[in-house]
Amino acid sequence: MQLLSQHTLRIIQSILSSKYGKEYADIVLHWNKIVGYKLGKQSCPQKMIYQKDSNNSMLYVNAYDSVTNLELNFQRKLIIEKIAIYLGYKIMKIIINVKPHRG
Repeated sequence: MQLLSQHTLRIIQSILSSKYGKEYADIVLHWNKIVGYKLGKQSCPQKMIYQKDSNNSMLYVNAYDSVTNLELNFQRKLIIEKIAIYLGYKIMKIIINVKPHRG
């Protein structure tokens, strides 16, 4: 018997994948594992832009404060490596913007 959370995760992944692409959905759903729980709660992936005719892509991330922005920038290379585990290839660039959380 499967847990309700597993079914919910599959439904959310299906919706995100159909609207924004499988790669972006994988990053969003695993964001806390990629950057760690603390940074995951203080930031979120905003969008992913794909380059035509290549595997190059850019991930835009919103950091909710300047401290998180600095920490994400400091860990940028490690984050790219961890994202490669989920996608199977390295993204070229992470662009981090400070945008206060509304919630």
